[in-house]
Amino acid sequence: MWVPGLPALAELRALGVRRLSAGSALAQRAYGAAHRAALRFLESGDLDAADAVVANPEMNALFA
Repeated sequence: MWVPGLPALAELRALGVRRLSAGSALAQRAYGAAHRAALRFLESGDLDAADAVVANPEMNALFA
């Protein structure tokens, strides 16, 4: 499982690692981004981070 300070992916591959789990790290970052966007929205009434939107097909491809 990924943890801060873990060797680089290339080094792990060289050591024979074939799979690496992110555990809850991806969800925690997504929640953090959602939290920041919500705070900006509450302050300004605008969702100006449209470039952060990922289309469903692209998101599905990430997990294929």
